[in-house]
Amino acid sequence: MTKLSVYDFDKTIYNGETLNDFYRFYLIKKPWKIYTVIFQLWYFLLYVLKIINLEKLKENFLRFLNGENTGELKKLIREFWKKKESKINLWVKDEILKNKKETEILVAISASPTFLIIDRLRLMGFDVVIGTDFLFESTKFHSHITSKNCKNYEKVKRLDKWAEDNNIQYDIVNFYSDSIADKPLFDLAEHKYWIKKGILKNGMPQKKTLIDKLFWK
Repeated sequence: MTKLSVYDFDKTIYNGETLNDFYRFYLIKKPWKIYTVIFQLWYFLLYVLKIINLEKLKENFLRFLNGENTGELKKLIREFWKKKESKINLWVKDEILKNKKETEILVAISASPTFLIIDRLRLMGFDVVIGTDFLFESTKFHSHITSKNCKNYEKVKRLDKWAEDNNIQYDIVNFYSDSIADKPLFDLAEHKYWIKKGILKNGMPQKKTLIDKLFWK
C-alpha cells in the first residue's frame, strides 16, 4: 500500500476562498470587467432557486476569464500568489515536512479550479494536485468544466481514478480539511485534522457550515 497525506485547499492550506480572492484581484487589474458582477449575481440566484446546478454556477462565475490568453493568465496567477503568500496558513510548512517523513505521496484535492492552484502547490512540495478542470483551447481560456466539480464524494472518485491510472493501491494516513463536506475522505483517513479559522486541530468537524449547506452538492 502507498501511504498518502491528503489536503483540501481553501480554508485549509489557504485561509480564504481562492476563486473569490482571485476575482477581486483580477478586477483591480482589469476594472472594466466589473460588469460581470451582474451576471454572477443572476446565476447565483438561479442556483439558489435550483434552476441551475453548482457546476453551471461555477462555469458562469468564471465567464470573466473567457478569452483570456493562457500566457497572460499564468502571469496574473503568479502575481496573485505573490500577493497572497501571507494567507497560506503558517502551520502548513512544518506539517508538510512531517508528512514527507511519514508518507510517500502528498496530495492536494480541491473544488477550486486546478489552473489557479496547481503551480503554487507544486512549489510547496505536493506530488499530486486534483481540482476542478476547465477548458483551454487554442491558448485561450473557456469557462467550461471538463471534469465534475471536485467536491464531496467526487473527491474520492477522482483520487481513485488517479490511483487506478497509476497502478497504485493507497492508504490515507493523514487528511486535512475545514469542512464536513469532505467526510468521504475523512472516513478513509487514519489521522484526521480539522482546520478551524486557520488553526490546526485533531479530529473532524461535526456539522455543516452555511457554506456547506449552500454548496455541498
